[in-house]
Amino acid sequence: MQVLVAIALGILLGWLKPDWAITLKPVGEGFVRLIKMLIGPIIFTTVVAGISGMGNLKRVGRVGAKAMLWFELVTTVALVLAVIMRLAPIGAFGAMAFTIGTYGVGTLGNLIGLMLTFYATALLFV
Repeated sequence: MQVLVAIALGILLGWLKPDWAITLKPVGEGFVRLIKMLIGPIIFTTVVAGISGMGNLKRVGRVGAKAMLWFELVTTVALVLAVIMRLAPIGAFGAMAFTIGTYGVGTLGNLIGLMLTFYATALLFV
Protein backbone atom coordinates (compact mmCIF):
# COMPACT_ATOMS: atom_id res chain seq x y z
CA MET A 1 0.00 0.00 0.00
CA GLN A 2 2.85 2.38 0.81
CA VAL A 3 4.32 1.92 -2.65
CA LEU A 4 1.00 2.78 -4.31
CA VAL A 5 0.66 5.92 -2.18
CA ALA A 6 4.24 6.92 -3.04
CA ILE A 7 3.56 6.37 -6.75
CA ALA A 8 0.41 8.49 -6.55
CA LEU A 9 2.25 11.27 -4.71
CA GLY A 10 5.07 11.09 -7.26
CA ILE A 11 2.58 11.42 -10.12
CA LEU A 12 0.91 14.40 -8.45
CA LEU A 13 4.21 16.14 -7.80
CA GLY A 14 5.41 15.48 -11.35
CA TRP A 15 2.17 16.85 -12.77
CA LEU A 16 1.81 19.89 -10.51
CA LYS A 17 5.47 20.85 -10.02
CA PRO A 18 7.57 19.32 -12.84
CA ASP A 19 10.64 21.37 -11.93
CA TRP A 20 10.65 19.99 -8.38
CA ALA A 21 10.01 16.49 -9.64
CA ILE A 22 12.98 16.53 -12.01
CA THR A 23 15.24 17.33 -9.07
CA LEU A 24 14.11 14.04 -7.44
CA LYS A 25 15.93 11.94 -10.03
CA PRO A 26 18.78 11.23 -7.55
CA VAL A 27 16.24 9.76 -5.10
CA GLY A 28 15.17 7.05 -7.57
CA GLU A 29 18.74 6.39 -8.72
CA GLY A 30 20.00 6.40 -5.14
CA PHE A 31 17.45 3.77 -4.21
CA VAL A 32 18.68 1.44 -6.93
CA ARG A 33 22.32 2.05 -5.98
CA LEU A 34 21.57 1.42 -2.31
CA ILE A 35 20.02 -1.94 -3.12
CA LYS A 36 23.03 -2.92 -5.25
CA MET A 37 25.38 -1.84 -2.47
CA LEU A 38 23.60 -3.94 0.17
CA ILE A 39 23.37 -7.21 -1.73
CA GLY A 40 27.07 -8.17 -1.49
CA PRO A 41 27.51 -7.72 2.28
CA ILE A 42 24.19 -9.43 3.03
CA ILE A 43 25.15 -12.50 1.01
CA PHE A 44 28.63 -12.61 2.52
CA THR A 45 27.35 -12.31 6.09
CA THR A 46 24.69 -14.95 5.54
CA VAL A 47 27.16 -17.42 4.07
CA VAL A 48 29.75 -16.86 6.83
CA ALA A 49 27.14 -17.19 9.58
CA GLY A 50 25.74 -20.35 8.02
CA ILE A 51 29.13 -21.99 7.62
CA SER A 52 30.29 -21.08 11.12
CA GLY A 53 27.07 -22.45 12.59
CA MET A 54 27.40 -25.80 10.81
CA GLY A 55 30.48 -26.98 12.65
CA ASN A 56 32.01 -30.05 11.02
CA LEU A 57 30.55 -30.24 7.51
CA LYS A 58 32.15 -33.64 6.79
CA ARG A 59 30.09 -35.29 9.51
CA VAL A 60 26.89 -33.80 8.25
CA GLY A 61 27.59 -35.06 4.78
CA ARG A 62 25.97 -34.41 1.49
CA VAL A 63 22.49 -33.80 2.88
CA GLY A 64 23.86 -31.16 5.21
CA ALA A 65 25.60 -29.40 2.36
CA LYS A 66 22.40 -29.33 0.30
CA ALA A 67 20.39 -28.12 3.28
CA MET A 68 22.94 -25.40 3.98
CA LEU A 69 22.90 -24.26 0.36
CA TRP A 70 19.11 -24.13 0.32
CA PHE A 71 19.07 -22.22 3.62
CA GLU A 72 21.61 -19.69 2.35
CA LEU A 73 19.74 -19.08 -0.89
CA VAL A 74 16.35 -18.65 0.73
CA THR A 75 17.71 -16.44 3.50
CA THR A 76 19.53 -14.23 1.01
CA VAL A 77 16.44 -13.82 -1.15
CA ALA A 78 14.32 -13.02 1.91
CA LEU A 79 16.76 -10.39 3.16
CA VAL A 80 17.04 -8.72 -0.22
CA LEU A 81 13.27 -8.63 -0.63
CA ALA A 82 12.80 -7.21 2.86
CA VAL A 83 15.23 -4.37 2.19
CA ILE A 84 13.69 -3.60 -1.18
CA MET A 85 10.15 -3.56 0.21
CA ARG A 86 11.15 -1.22 3.03
CA LEU A 87 12.68 1.30 0.64
CA ALA A 88 10.38 0.81 -2.34
CA PRO A 89 8.01 3.70 -1.55
CA ILE A 90 10.88 6.20 -1.60
CA GLY A 91 12.23 4.91 -4.89
CA ALA A 92 8.77 4.73 -6.47
CA PHE A 93 7.99 8.30 -5.42
CA GLY A 94 11.23 9.69 -6.82
CA ALA A 95 11.03 7.73 -10.06
CA MET A 96 7.39 8.63 -10.78
CA ALA A 97 7.89 12.29 -9.90
CA PHE A 98 10.91 12.49 -12.21
CA THR A 99 9.17 10.68 -15.08
CA ILE A 100 5.99 12.77 -14.94
CA GLY A 101 7.96 15.97 -14.40
CA THR A 102 10.21 15.29 -17.38
CA TYR A 103 7.88 13.64 -19.89
CA GLY A 104 4.43 14.81 -18.77
CA VAL A 105 1.27 13.09 -17.60
CA GLY A 106 0.77 11.51 -21.04
CA THR A 107 3.38 8.88 -20.22
CA LEU A 108 0.98 7.36 -17.70
CA GLY A 109 -0.99 5.80 -20.57
CA ASN A 110 2.02 3.72 -21.58
CA LEU A 111 2.66 2.72 -17.98
CA ILE A 112 -0.95 1.71 -17.40
CA GLY A 113 -0.93 -0.34 -20.62
CA LEU A 114 2.25 -2.08 -19.53
CA MET A 115 0.87 -2.85 -16.08
CA LEU A 116 -2.42 -4.17 -17.47
CA THR A 117 -0.52 -6.41 -19.88
CA PHE A 118 1.65 -7.70 -17.05
CA TYR A 119 -1.30 -8.49 -14.78
CA ALA A 120 -3.30 -10.09 -17.59
CA THR A 121 -0.32 -12.31 -18.45
CA ALA A 122 0.12 -13.22 -14.78
CA LEU A 123 -3.57 -14.12 -14.46
CA LEU A 124 -3.52 -16.27 -17.58
CA PHE A 125 -0.24 -18.08 -17.13
CA VAL A 126 0.58 -18.15 -13.43
